[in-house]
Amino acid sequence: MNDKDCYLSNSLLEVTYKKSEVISDSDRFNMHLHDFYELFYFLEGDVTYYIEGHAYELEKNSLFAI
Repeated sequence: MNDKDCYLSNSLLEVTYKKSEVISDSDRFNMHLHDFYELFYFLEGDVTYYIEGHAYELEKNSLFAI
């Protein structure tokens, strides 16, 4: 499931809320690039991000910048 609500969007900033669940390996993201920064704050649950071969374990109340 992926639900996304946009709270603010302009030329400098976009603020969204997204609830997502990984159900299978096909739901995972392939390597990709952005020309902007992303900040993630985890309200609940846990996740593992893999970046350039390194695993980052995140859990409730984690803040992640990429």
